[in-house]
Amino acid sequence: MKIRICRTKSGLTDDLRRHTERRLRFALTRFGRAVGAARAWIGARTAEPAGDWSGCRVEVHPRPTGRLAVAVADAELYVAADWAAERVGRALSRELSGGN
Repeated sequence: MKIRICRTKSGLTDDLRRHTERRLRFALTRFGRAVGAARAWIGARTAEPAGDWSGCRVEVHPRPTGRLAVAVADAELYVAADWAAERVGRALSRELSGGN
């Protein structure tokens, strides 16, 4: 599985990048080849239409269903990465098992 960590406008350090990748691998490895790729955007953005935002957004591409995304807003980016990884793991489990 390929995991790509992207930064938004600011806030992504090497430690945060490694932490986010480690958490995503932990959450997604159990799905094996059912997940082709994952991408996470983490950091802070300003001048959003709804105001300032900081957190983590994760998008995974499960096979064969297509695309699944979750977003977690939190001022503490490590917490946002943790919650986003957990939520995407649960959502992917529901998606692949056919549950709602």
